[in-house]
Amino acid sequence: MDAQYETLRQGALDAYRAKQEAFARVVAQFSQWSIDDQSQSLHFIRTDAQTQVFQIIPIGTYLPMEEEWAWAWANDAFPDACRNGASRIKDICAKTGYKIFETSHFRTNTNDVDELCALSLQELGGVAVFKVKHQTPWVYYVVK
Repeated sequence: MDAQYETLRQGALDAYRAKQEAFARVVAQFSQWSIDDQSQSLHFIRTDAQTQVFQIIPIGTYLPMEEEWAWAWANDAFPDACRNGASRIKDICAKTGYKIFETSHFRTNTNDVDELCALSLQELGGVAVFKVKHQTPWVYYVVK
């Protein structure tokens, strides 16, 4: 299973990096953003009031000082619809054999957070991961 996981992980990380770069170019033209967890939407607003809206699925939160990751599917702070969408991440466990995808929270470092994001992005079929790091906990969303 380790060779299969390594192949899956590397492919996910390569796609993640490319998608993050492409998404950064798209959102660079906007000056503000907001998230509505109830409608599962991410809104970008330009200075000329033009907007672009993306659907999102929360994937997890991270406490950098404690090095603690928590999956969104297990977090009551998110509405039911968000948690239901995020629960598909548990399917990665069947593909990899790694129980962390079915474990509600665990300790990890910031380098591993990118790997979790990459695998979640791949599993949920998103275009990028949007990271909210201006508050604690940090929150991560897959952008559809």
